Amino acid sequence: MFLSFTTSLVAKTYLVELGTVGAATWRTPVVGDTLVNLSSTGTGGASVSLNAWLTDKCLKAPVFSGDTLKSSDQVWIAKGTYTLTGTLNANKAIKVYGGFAGTETTIAARAKGTNAWDFTNASILDGASTITQGILNVSVDGLTVQNFKGANVSPTPGYGGGTGAYMAAGYVMQNCIVTGNSYTATGTQGAGGVRVTGGKLLNCHILNNTSAAGGGGIAFQSTSEINGCLIENNTSTGTAAGGGLMTSNSGGGLILNCIVKGNTSATAGGGFSSYYSTLQPAVTITNTQFIENSAGTSGGAINVAMNTTTPINITGCTFTGNSSNAAASSTAGGGAIFAGSGLMTINKCTFTNNYATASNGGAILNNTASTIISNSIFSANASPIAGGAIYTVKSATVNNCVISGNFGTSAIYVYPGMIGTFNNVTVASNTKADGTASSIYLGTATTVSVFTNCLFYNCGTSPISYGTGLAPAATYCGFGTDIVTLPVYASTGCINTIDATSFKDIAIDWKLSETSTAKNAGTDLTLSGITTDILGTTRPQGSAYDMGAYEYSTLSVVYTPMQDVIGFTVTKNAIVSKFDGTIQVYSISGKLMNKSQVSVGQEIKLTSGVCIVRLTTTKGAIVQKIVL
Repeated sequence: MFLSFTTSLVAKTYLVELGTVGAATWRTPVVGDTLVNLSSTGTGGASVSLNAWLTDKCLKAPVFSGDTLKSSDQVWIAKGTYTLTGTLNANKAIKVYGGFAGTETTIAARAKGTNAWDFTNASILDGASTITQGILNVSVDGLTVQNFKGANVSPTPGYGGGTGAYMAAGYVMQNCIVTGNSYTATGTQGAGGVRVTGGKLLNCHILNNTSAAGGGGIAFQSTSEINGCLIENNTSTGTAAGGGLMTSNSGGGLILNCIVKGNTSATAGGGFSSYYSTLQPAVTITNTQFIENSAGTSGGAINVAMNTTTPINITGCTFTGNSSNAAASSTAGGGAIFAGSGLMTINKCTFTNNYATASNGGAILNNTASTIISNSIFSANASPIAGGAIYTVKSATVNNCVISGNFGTSAIYVYPGMIGTFNNVTVASNTKADGTASSIYLGTATTVSVFTNCLFYNCGTSPISYGTGLAPAATYCGFGTDIVTLPVYASTGCINTIDATSFKDIAIDWKLSETSTAKNAGTDLTLSGITTDILGTTRPQGSAYDMGAYEYSTLSVVYTPMQDVIGFTVTKNAIVSKFDGTIQVYSISGKLMNKSQVSVGQEIKLTSGVCIVRLTTTKGAIVQKIVL
């Protein structure tokens, strides 16, 4: 017995065109295609807007013509500007595609540039600054969404929608541009660009959007995913902050493989802000670049103000040129990150040229009771007061990190009464405003701060300074030769034989030389969870742990915090640019080693070691740590 189906159950492709004079036209439809000419599709052959046609096609009995849309149907939109008269809302699992010239027979045939959203034939949804929301729960691919302006937009009036688009669970927005949209209501949330509440935002360009609440570019919650997006030049003027992105109650979610660049917030969190009052799911930020974001108060790149037991995990990220403009305060600042509460872990990250303009913590200001910073590099960050790299108001743990070339009265500052736990940290060549050496300062201590297997070079005669109270415990630590007598706090296994020859090449990084007295001079930290070094090399390589962030090894270890290098390919002894532009190569201490013009495919030779590479192209700026 054979089952037969009527043709009404077969999926259709609707080929939409404006139909106006000079606009793109579709090829001749084939079996399964239905041509939709918006200039004559309405009742009696009248013109109709794209959103009105879609709404009509979702009715049980469409007024204009044809069958109701099924979830398996697709809508293909030819190039042109489609001025909407209302929100594009299907309430069905259909998929809407843009970017067609009109000749294509497959989705893959759409012409595009280098980036996923760079379609040669743009299909633009325009709100003309009169429509309050662009897209509501429709899966879309290849559209430009612009000029929508609204307050308290649906589907959650008073709670904050997304002016450009709203994506709930089950809906996906990908390969799209969302630009020039504005959310005008004040409050704690409401994205100017896109609100994601359990849906996905993939490979999109979110730029030049604004919000009077929070989340100039994106607001997200409920385990949403934001992946492969360029989020730039968005602005928040609201109390919930987050110029680029924000999340609030019912939060949680993933930010993966993104570039967050040039976003601003009038308050906190130029790049990203969280705003929780109750326990929420974790936020995970991975393989993401935060570049030149700015906050009016704390957290130039990231501001975290969560419930005290909500986790935020930051892994494999780079922070470059971000700034906090908070007024001088012991609890405000953080050029890159302000950790106000929650359970924060920072791992395999690079912090370069971040600064607090008037307050503390050039890279990080930690004001939460549980922060662990591991396997990360801090260089050329600055504060006019304390903590050129890190200022910690609450107790914190720092493992396998390099703190070098930072500027401030101290490189790391631990607030009075708090505990700093430092394992295998290299502190080198940090300076004060007058050019003299700065290092670590501990405020009045009621509990002992602990330094184990740490390495200090060019830190002056007081590499660990402290106020009144309990002296720190330094165990198996290496100090510079400028320390004639080991400090009174030094205990078991400390040495004062560290000089320039202890390192392979201090102009490049702080790897140990073959003859370094820091080799095999540390103690086992397995019970503290330290089993590898900053590059992932197993400890120990010799008879005992080495001091400092790097374990000496003859093996060639290649590590980059980004799983997929966006702007260039890494070879054995060089990088190969994927774009035309200008390249700058910095040593790990922040020294400019090379600046030159490059073209696609050009190879730039590098010496072995760690460096920071900045590639500036017409597509934007790409910053990457490279180890050869």
